[in-house]
Amino acid sequence: MKLTLLAMSDVHGHFSTQSFQARNKKTANGLSRFASVLKAKRRQEEHLLYLESGDMIQGSPLTNYEESHHDYAKISSQVYNYVQPDVWTLGNHEFNFGLDYLKKTISHMPDSLALANVISDGEVFCHKPYRIFQCEDIRIGVLGLVTQYIPHWEKEENIAGLAFKSALETAQYYIPFMKESEHCDLIFITYHGGFECNLETGQPEEDLTGENEGYALLTSGLPIDAFFTGHQHREIATVWQGIPIIQPGFRAQKYGEVILELDKDADGQLNKRVESCQLHSLADQPADQELEELLAEDNEKIQDWLDQPLGHLDRPALVDNFFEAQVEGNPYFALTNKIQMEAAGTDISASSVFNLDVYGLKQEVTVRDLVINYPFSNGLCKIKLTGKELRENLEKNAEYFALDDQGRLVISEDYLNPKVEVYNYDIYSGIDYTIDVSKDRGQRIVQLDYQGQEVKDDDELYLAINQYRMAGGGNFPHFSRDKVLEDLTTDIPNLIINYFADHDLVEVPENDNYQVIGYQAISDDI
Repeated sequence: MKLTLLAMSDVHGHFSTQSFQARNKKTANGLSRFASVLKAKRRQEEHLLYLESGDMIQGSPLTNYEESHHDYAKISSQVYNYVQPDVWTLGNHEFNFGLDYLKKTISHMPDSLALANVISDGEVFCHKPYRIFQCEDIRIGVLGLVTQYIPHWEKEENIAGLAFKSALETAQYYIPFMKESEHCDLIFITYHGGFECNLETGQPEEDLTGENEGYALLTSGLPIDAFFTGHQHREIATVWQGIPIIQPGFRAQKYGEVILELDKDADGQLNKRVESCQLHSLADQPADQELEELLAEDNEKIQDWLDQPLGHLDRPALVDNFFEAQVEGNPYFALTNKIQMEAAGTDISASSVFNLDVYGLKQEVTVRDLVINYPFSNGLCKIKLTGKELRENLEKNAEYFALDDQGRLVISEDYLNPKVEVYNYDIYSGIDYTIDVSKDRGQRIVQLDYQGQEVKDDDELYLAINQYRMAGGGNFPHFSRDKVLEDLTTDIPNLIINYFADHDLVEVPENDNYQVIGYQAISDDI
């Protein structure tokens, strides 16, 4: 028997080929391109399962629009009811809009959710830890898991009453049960998480925080027959000690396909062969026209919404090259910090590049500019740090930079592999500081001043920092919830909208308060 498994993950609201960058532009990605593949495969293959590994309803202007116009992910739900995944699980970003929004969304989504390691009132949050399928005489179980690290990022009110358990420990409980009590011949995992260690060497590729437990699951000795992952946005298609592994990137640019050849011999022993394990690009696939038509009216409304004017700047704050902006400073970050400082009542603030699409702001600012540059509904926190704590956080920040063999400035490999994490470098306003990248890590902050005076270890300083950072994003030593003095009730994108509403002409400050030294040139290879 031939069994085909198709896998998607981290679509992040990229459903149509309609671009968010411009009204009359099409993209080479989008779930509708996968939908055309899926439709053809379902006609061709007798036995096929389509698995979604989370982060479906957040991460694009479309999902921002539906969150601001509906009380659940209405458009996303329509899309997934059209494509009908056989199993889907939640990602960390599904929790971004709160439990009421999520629960109502789940009630409108296909009834194929599986999630085992999120607990509410002593029971599995979604009531279905796994799903069972019968293909001829072969019984298949699919276990759904999500990263346990969500409480380190998410607002407390968005996950109130939920407990997030280790994916490994959860699998160690459920998989034997699925084998013994559910009589599953095959066990697949769909996991919104990735790999903490290199799949070839077994060496850690990140701090072992528990965020990613993929390698621990693989090496646990559990009988896993196929492993579908996500979260890290990596592109992985490999067979590890007989186990096919897929991680299909993000934004519906590629999909994963595993083909298994299965049969049982006379005594009921299952024989399994991995026929193929691949990623396929969607760039050359046609869009599914039925799905595009389903989205057409909403796409038009979203484009109108994106074109709404927000306000005016006294000069442009454009970002031509995100890495040069991180190194040399840019008025866009200074403006974001200015708005955050005013909202939080602080003299110091930090902001980040949230994705590689960032282009800053033209003088005439629209909603489109805001949601592309700042796609996350991050909250803002007012915090207090000592001078010593601030310096140590800046030292961690400075680890973002490295020198290549020609002395050129590059992004440290730690921030590129296994996952691109350009958003874990912060640009500060309100302090003057110098990073010397020629020095060893931990000794790179060679100047740190506040209001013209050198910052001392026992100084008390007040900062405006986004909630993701304060919840542990980036693993900075002194950003933690115990430092928070105030959580602002309005998220940062809406703080920016409100700021434009209150100012007929927004003055753009300079971003000349820091410098990076100790390198020959900025690499062109970024």
